[in-house]
Amino acid sequence: MVAEVALGGPSWPGALLVTGLVAAVAVTYRRRFTLVAVLSAFAVQFVVEVASLTRERPLEVTAGQMVAGLVLVYALCRWLTFPRLVVGMGVVLALVLPVEVIAGGWGGGLSLMVVWLVPAVLALAMRYRARLAEQRIREVRLLERNALARELHDTVAHHVSAIAVQAQAAGFVAGSRPEQAREAIGNIESIANQAMDEMRRMVGILRSGGQGGVAGLGEAVVPPDLTALGGPEGLPTVTVSGDTDLGVLPAHVAGALYRIAQESVTNARRHSRGVTSVEVDLRIRGREAHLEIVNDGQPDPAPGSGYGLIGMGERAEAVGGHLEAGPLGRTGWRVQAVIPLVGPR
Repeated sequence: MVAEVALGGPSWPGALLVTGLVAAVAVTYRRRFTLVAVLSAFAVQFVVEVASLTRERPLEVTAGQMVAGLVLVYALCRWLTFPRLVVGMGVVLALVLPVEVIAGGWGGGLSLMVVWLVPAVLALAMRYRARLAEQRIREVRLLERNALARELHDTVAHHVSAIAVQAQAAGFVAGSRPEQAREAIGNIESIANQAMDEMRRMVGILRSGGQGGVAGLGEAVVPPDLTALGGPEGLPTVTVSGDTDLGVLPAHVAGALYRIAQESVTNARRHSRGVTSVEVDLRIRGREAHLEIVNDGQPDPAPGSGYGLIGMGERAEAVGGHLEAGPLGRTGWRVQAVIPLVGPR
């Protein structure tokens, strides 16, 4: 902790044991009780150092205690808010510097400050990096919430248009064919219920600031068929098979399936080395949609931010499904999603 080391002088085993134990406990609880742990360790060290100076019995400071001191300085600068950081660092310096100056002169105090500067700068850099990551996540969530709002508009417009058509038909045949009018009214009720269900899901996603904002889902308008993922000629070749017609599926299911497939193809192009083909397969089995995307590339050992996979998983969970993704071996990557066609009411 304090850099004063007695070389060849008399040791003080009892004090060394106490300071070592306190330092070990402080390091253990540096994340949970940062300020208390750091100040307790340096306070005990200060008392022992002062006692050793007054009794002319130099204290041997082990390499482990020095490392513990560096770890505690890092914790102080990394986890505390800036006001508490200033207070904590001020108290630590007030405890350590006077003893260092008395024991080793101003050179000793300056040497200690230079050594402590390394973990302090590293901790502040990590704080800055974490703050940038949090800001990026907030921005991505905001963009996705806007995309979901547009999807909500498209869903409502689709169902309201269908209701209007059925209402016109009911009014046209109400007098001459009452049975068809009743059928049209029943269709209106069914369409309205579906619209309400889908609006509840999307509004729930928009309201959940921590879970609804997900990344990598693209624009709100969903093409009616998965074959739109094929895109222009070139590598990788995107092959779409199975039940590719999204128009027959509920809007929230179609949107989730298309965005997951779209993000998977994008990830293959960006993060897989040597990829030549991407196979997208969608199968409707009973009341579930099973989507599988497989590419033949080699996973990039230095992947991106990971927001794409997080976004696909949250998109699947938002509509009651689940998603799995992982390598097939040394080459190849597979994404599998299962989404129910009818969500909970």
